[in-house]
Amino acid sequence: MPFGMRDSCRKTSVTCSLVRSTPPGYQLPYAAIGATCTEGCVFKSKGCFVQTSLTAKMARAQDGAARGHSPLDVMREEATLINRAYRNGVPQDGGRDGQRGRDLRLHVGGDVGSAEGAELLAEAARGWRVRKGGVSWTYTHWWREVPRSAFGEINVLASVESPEEIEVAAAAGYPAAITVDAFPSRRAFELPGSSFRLIPCPAEVRGDAEERVTCVSCRLCLDRDLLALKVPRAIAFEAHGPQAAKVRDTLIQLRRSRSAAAPQSLRGPRREDAMKLREMKISGEGERREAAAQKEERHP
Repeated sequence: MPFGMRDSCRKTSVTCSLVRSTPPGYQLPYAAIGATCTEGCVFKSKGCFVQTSLTAKMARAQDGAARGHSPLDVMREEATLINRAYRNGVPQDGGRDGQRGRDLRLHVGGDVGSAEGAELLAEAARGWRVRKGGVSWTYTHWWREVPRSAFGEINVLASVESPEEIEVAAAAGYPAAITVDAFPSRRAFELPGSSFRLIPCPAEVRGDAEERVTCVSCRLCLDRDLLALKVPRAIAFEAHGPQAAKVRDTLIQLRRSRSAAAPQSLRGPRREDAMKLREMKISGEGERREAAAQKEERHP
């Protein structure tokens, strides 16, 4: 995803920054990672894209400024930045046609830290829409602790690292985004442990194509209700960035440790349950094929 450069649209506080994307189309708030990201994020200080890419210097400065502050303190600053931005109206350079309200991609770096933090951002997102802004969306590792309702109209995906967590997040009302060490296919695929179809991020798969795909043109994370589809979907991101190799290694080690920790008596049922869920949720296509085959048998 393209990162914004310093320009007249960039606004900063001590622990947060609000940056315009390049090319324009959406706004990018960054928040202090150390203060707001849960320790449950396996990439925190271990390959995190924001901490290792062109934004690393900004991330370090925000983390330094946030020492001694609570996650809620940081969320108050982020909400204030959003509320003060474009008071006379959000630029109309967003959407697929580049003529709609600019979308708001919350937390390229950082997270909500608490339900109260999510509620503050939900209120700021409402204000963004009132000022003719576009959709607000984000990803969170706090999905286990923060109820989906706290995010209000923000489109939010649960950040997960294992296929099994996709099912758990869905039960809590969150569609999921999973990071994988490598895409097994450029098309939708499945992973053992989940009944969901995984869509490789189009911006990663087709980001270098002649007709470049961006978050704003794709909009799977922005506008689609992934849980409401007949075959429920989740989004997959491939390890990327300056420390992609480290991220891949972290995922591989995590997978091995979880496999070793699971009692043998539980491994079979877990796979079996996943297959039952898969059969229940993806049976539509199978039923159609079976009906067609039976019809063919009756009327050769």
